[in-house]
Amino acid sequence: MKTTKSIIVVIFVLLTAQIASAYYCPSTGRWLSRDPIGEPGFQALQTAAQTSIRPTPFTSSERWISRDPVPSHEEKNIYAFVENKPVSFVDSLGLSGCKCGVKSLRAIDDGWNVQPTWIAFNFHVVAKLRTGFPYQASCCKVVQWRQDTTTLNGQLVSADGNQPSDGKLHIDSNPYIPGDDITNPGSQIGSLSGDTITYSDTPTRGGRPGDVLGGDLRFRIVVYDSCNNYKPVARTGFKVWWQGTWPKIDYGNN
Repeated sequence: MKTTKSIIVVIFVLLTAQIASAYYCPSTGRWLSRDPIGEPGFQALQTAAQTSIRPTPFTSSERWISRDPVPSHEEKNIYAFVENKPVSFVDSLGLSGCKCGVKSLRAIDDGWNVQPTWIAFNFHVVAKLRTGFPYQASCCKVVQWRQDTTTLNGQLVSADGNQPSDGKLHIDSNPYIPGDDITNPGSQIGSLSGDTITYSDTPTRGGRPGDVLGGDLRFRIVVYDSCNNYKPVARTGFKVWWQGTWPKIDYGNN
């Protein structure tokens, strides 16, 4: 019985070696279909092929004989990148497995600008992104939200671009996007250069002598992962306020 088991084990090892040889050709130093150099598991298979495995002749189909033997990058579930739907899931942009990663996200105070007929708060945003697989900068989309309560002589007024001034959180876009759809291209702001997204903004309010002004703006900047159902990855925020009778206006931010 022991002898039979030993024979079965030997046969299994030889068959496994023959299957593995279909992937790698030691005489050329290349894989038969794609070249996984640099991927986990490559070096171990290369060594085995050079020492004890004979290469299988190149086939005209140029396809893998079985599944890719190189271990997956993140987990054992080889269908995770298609959400366990390998038949119905279609990756038309070739971004499967990619995601947005953020190193840092900052809203930087550039100070107030006070003029005879208006006041403005200046700021800019810098998002530093992660690069290298599985991170892809193009997966990162920045959306600026604003919670606006602006009054003029005691009455609520709409902000620029018909932005609602109802004290609720809305996408800060001009013109305003009804329904606050973050997937709408118009909701996404900032310019991507290399691994950095940047943009600047200047919320402005004006008045005439004797006007009573009041304002409370709360900004929320969110980086979303467009390659993974717009999952929020990072966010920051701050508050801007002003009040008084024009031209004597108190203002600040925090």
